Amino acid sequence: GSITTVALTTAAGAETRFTVYNTAFNAGDIPVIGATYNGGGTPAFSTTHDVAGQYDVIITNLHASAAFDAAMTLNVAIIRNVTA
Repeated sequence: GSITTVALTTAAGAETRFTVYNTAFNAGDIPVIGATYNGGGTPAFSTTHDVAGQYDVIITNLHASAAFDAAMTLNVAIIRNVTA
């Protein structure tokens, strides 16, 4: 799926965090995130608090001086945790 953010203004070296709610997401699943972004800054993505129905996305600006200055489209894939 995809998530489009508002126009972010995250400063260099700072991060933005938000929670994604999805009833199809199971505890132990792994969200994988990439992005389409043409603004300033250098985004990196991670997730945390992965529990049934939700996970947090953290967008970190790795750039030394430029802030984010545009909306991002996050492309999300879920790797299912399956036990046999």
